[in-house]
Amino acid sequence: MPSEPLFDAHCDTVLRVLDENADFLGQAPTTHIDLPRLRDAGVRAQIFACFVLAERYPGEEAQRLSELLDTLDGMVASSGGELRIARTASALRDAFAGGPIAAIVGMEGADPLEGRAYNLRAWSERGVRNVIFAWKDNPFRARPSGGTRR
Repeated sequence: MPSEPLFDAHCDTVLRVLDENADFLGQAPTTHIDLPRLRDAGVRAQIFACFVLAERYPGEEAQRLSELLDTLDGMVASSGGELRIARTASALRDAFAGGPIAAIVGMEGADPLEGRAYNLRAWSERGVRNVIFAWKDNPFRARPSGGTRR
């Protein structure tokens, strides 16, 4: 175990658990990360990416994100108290003080927001604390203006 606790800013484990039935509690190489490897590496906080791309789930982006969040909730419930959704700074401080590993919910790509930043409120209530707004096809990505950039 490392001498310093770690914060890992990205993994695709939730996608693998939902789509491939990967085993989060065992050491499964297809999960990206699993509970035993989080523990062994000294990870105290992990951002779990919940990636939804509109071109893969047209019109079902919110439903897909909800399924991913339900999957992460199930991973937390099955962890025996070793993992918890971090909704506050105090949950992070607790994790780094030896409490449960902080699972930070990340929305990778803002497609489930349906082009309206206001919709983030509902996802925040579900635990989302990290958002990568710009991704391939959503309204939040940068678009060339046609003019010269400086």
